[in-house]
Amino acid sequence: MSFCLAVKEFYLHPVTVFMQDDKGGFTSSKFTVKFRRVPLPEMDSLKALTGKELIQSVVIGWKDLVDEQGNDVEFTPEHLEQLISIGPAFSAIYDAFWESQIKAKAKN
Repeated sequence: MSFCLAVKEFYLHPVTVFMQDDKGGFTSSKFTVKFRRVPLPEMDSLKALTGKELIQSVVIGWKDLVDEQGNDVEFTPEHLEQLISIGPAFSAIYDAFWESQIKAKAKN
């Protein structure tokens, strides 16, 4: 596939969250995060941010994130704050962002 110079300002990336269950194991859930595409000159400044600041800076939406009743959760700053207050979700999103950068680097 040829590389196109017209790059979208965002990309979608899968996230898997492993939550502890009441039986001593883990359950996994998946959703898709819409990350803001970060220009290379800005990458170094992202490394100086806290994990929370990084997520707030690069997450601009999601798909397949639902509430307890199975209804889609609309992306809002308040819902993002609620999501990243859940430790395993925070870690999964943070790791997914950096993984997406490493994969992009490795593929190019």
